[in-house]
Amino acid sequence: MMTWQRVRKAGVVIETLIFLAGFGLLAEGFMAGSSAFKLASASEVTQGTVVGLSGSGFSLDIQFTDANSNTSVFQQYGPFFGRKMGEQVAVVYDPANSTRVSYDGFGAIWFKTFVLIFPGALLVIWGLRMRSHRSL
Repeated sequence: MMTWQRVRKAGVVIETLIFLAGFGLLAEGFMAGSSAFKLASASEVTQGTVVGLSGSGFSLDIQFTDANSNTSVFQQYGPFFGRKMGEQVAVVYDPANSTRVSYDGFGAIWFKTFVLIFPGALLVIWGLRMRSHRSL
């Protein structure tokens, strides 16, 4: 009898941890989505120049000049295979805060949001389904 109660308590703990992990990923994903939406809606587009490449093709260093003639360099992560040094690329930035900048592409702006929300939703659903099956 004691063993069954311990197993049941362990199941509750596991369900709760899975649900909380999923909820945390969802919350972080929605915060990233809010930030991406603000950047996408209040941004200006300018041209940037690729000034650095990682050896594996997963990051670019991009130099751009904002509307106030301030030149900045930022690093953008993502799959950028085939890019070359000196290549011109589109860049979006927030004119009120030129440190909020991104390569102008759907994936570059929204990738983090989807990477967090999708597994978060799966974990929340899995945790809730475990709970519903256990209570039957």
